[in-house]
Order: sequence, then C-alpha cells, then structure tokens
Amino acid sequence: MPKNAHTIIDHLSPGDALAILKILAREDDRLAAHVAEVATSYLSSVDPEEIAFVLYEELDALAVEEVWDRAGPTRHGYVAPQDASSEMVEQVIEPFLQEMRRYAQMGLHAQARQACIGLLLG
Repeated sequence: MPKNAHTIIDHLSPGDALAILKILAREDDRLAAHVAEVATSYLSSVDPEEIAFVLYEELDALAVEEVWDRAGPTRHGYVAPQDASSEMVEQVIEPFLQEMRRYAQMGLHAQARQACIGLLLG
C-alpha cells in the first residue's frame, strides 16, 4: 500500500468515499459482501434510550418564542400557532424517522424497531 494511501482516504469527502466504495463493490463481489458484513456489524447497535434522550433534549429546546415568530399573518396568508408548533416538532422528529426508515430499507428490521422504540420513548 502506498505511504500516502491513508492520507488520501482520510481526506476524501463523504460523497467521494461513497462513490469509490460503490465502484469497488461493483468490481468485487467478495469485497461487496465484506462491506455489507462490516456495515451490518457497525450499524447493529441501536440504543433506544440514547435516541429517546437526544430526541427529548431537542424537543425540549424548542422555544415558544419561535412559535410566536412563525405564527400570525404572513405575505402568503395566516399561520396558526398550532400549525407553526406542529411544523417545528416535525422538523425535529424527521431526521430520527429518516434514520429508522434507513435501517428498514437496509433490511435491518431489529435496528429499525429499536429506533422506533427510541422515538416513542422520546
């Protein structure tokens, strides 16, 4: 392996790293299987309590003043306070839902279930 290989790898952007990984996996079925095995192992630990804690903290950080800023008359009509607050809550929850869906799409149903439990607890 060239001396600067780790330096190059360490400085790849996430998009470049993903593109390169896909190219390597397409070229070598054994490598693709190994990547899938490592990914499954890496993603296998989902802590519902941690998810619940982080979600709770993010929801708790929402401020009523932000609702007031978002609610009321706008140039596009009127935004009710309950609509503004619902939108704020949805913005906090959506990344957690996306992560849960991502696990399910990868076939990691046990991890998706744990993420869902964390969401419910949060």
